[in-house]
Amino acid sequence: HHLLAQLPLTVSPFLSLPAATTLPYTYKQLPSTLPPSVVDPIPANANTTDPSQAQSQPQAPQAKPAYVISSSGHAAHPDDIIASCRALQAHLLGMEQEAKRKVEQWEERRREAELAEKRRVAPGWLDENVRLLVPERK
Repeated sequence: HHLLAQLPLTVSPFLSLPAATTLPYTYKQLPSTLPPSVVDPIPANANTTDPSQAQSQPQAPQAKPAYVISSSGHAAHPDDIIASCRALQAHLLGMEQEAKRKVEQWEERRREAELAEKRRVAPGWLDENVRLLVPERK
């Protein structure tokens, strides 16, 4: 361009032009086209050529595409993962409540056993409202 030709160029020792990178021998080019998306599955009635058949068939609920893959190879849809996490959370909450209930029952049994032991040692002492021991003179 003629305007760019009028600009003076200065060579700076602090700037260097980018160098071409060398690629490894294991380099593989990306395909020019992308594979079909796993998020948007092809509808089941898309293969039918008769539009009246496609409209008359009820729309069956399609399975959600499992595109989240774990390191072990298990694949699932995010909604399924969230539902599983919520079920696990509800199960853990139920286990926690059951454990607290068992601890409370144990504490209650322990209190009752201690009270029974005190009544055995001093019968009638806990059943009266008088709590002051006064020695009797004979």
